[in-house]
Amino acid sequence: MTVGHYEVLGVAHDADGSEVRRAYLRLAREHHPDRSGGDPDRMWAVNAAWAVLGDPMRRRQYDLDQALRRPAPEQPRAASVRADLDDDEPVRVTIALPRLVTMLPAGLFGAAIVSAIGGTVLRLPAVLGLALMFFVLSVLFLVAAPFLALYASRRPTGGGPEQPRR
Repeated sequence: MTVGHYEVLGVAHDADGSEVRRAYLRLAREHHPDRSGGDPDRMWAVNAAWAVLGDPMRRRQYDLDQALRRPAPEQPRAASVRADLDDDEPVRVTIALPRLVTMLPAGLFGAAIVSAIGGTVLRLPAVLGLALMFFVLSVLFLVAAPFLALYASRRPTGGGPEQPRR
């Protein structure tokens, strides 16, 4: 849990500017690193709090940001589409297809180019047909790769029952 600027200075959220300034000066005298027993880390936190709370514009923005960050009271979530849309937790799923599957479309496309050049230079229609077949297969595998990744993500990886993804 992080400590807010008001807690660092030890003042209430509704404290006026002079009260905030007095709290800052008291803590600065107490924690300044040049004094015996001063704490540089604590002084840094006190200075950061004063930089925000000492400026009325920054303080207003800080208060607004803090109001938006406060967690709402916990409510039971309904199993609905709206509840799923409101859930903004990122899904961290990494699917690694075998290297052969990921390189197959590029390899087939390269073979199509080589076959097309060879068939043109040698004037062999069979090799040109092979080039066309390689090209069509490369496009098919390129389109199929995302679907293979989705299929691989749905299969259980261990011996136990499949766990729902979070």
